[in-house]
Amino acid sequence: MDRLNKIQIEQLKFLETSADESIIKNLIEIFQEQKRTLIAEMKDHLHQGRLNRLSEVAHKLKSSAGQLGFAEVEKISLKLETEGRRQTDFNFAEALQALEAECDCALAELIIYLDADVKLSKLSA
Repeated sequence: MDRLNKIQIEQLKFLETSADESIIKNLIEIFQEQKRTLIAEMKDHLHQGRLNRLSEVAHKLKSSAGQLGFAEVEKISLKLETEGRRQTDFNFAEALQALEAECDCALAELIIYLDADVKLSKLSA
């Protein structure tokens, strides 16, 4: 499974404007906060039986994940969004668990990827 869309990440790195203000760092911080809030909202909507609302929130998380190149998070979010709209007999609780775990894994992998890239650029300097 390819957890990260490295092309998207490289495009973000290209947009970096200065060493003091990192676009990627800001997006990571925003995503971490949104992830907590949005997953909590989705769980609440699930418990209340509001699958259309769950779908809308999943769409928000999908968009945020796409900005950071979190391919697998996008995929799970899209599934939750689609199934919520269809209001099918889908295992939403299991998908939300997988989504939460995948968000954490994607964040960790992105940080490792960026750190390795920084170390490699220092070696070649």
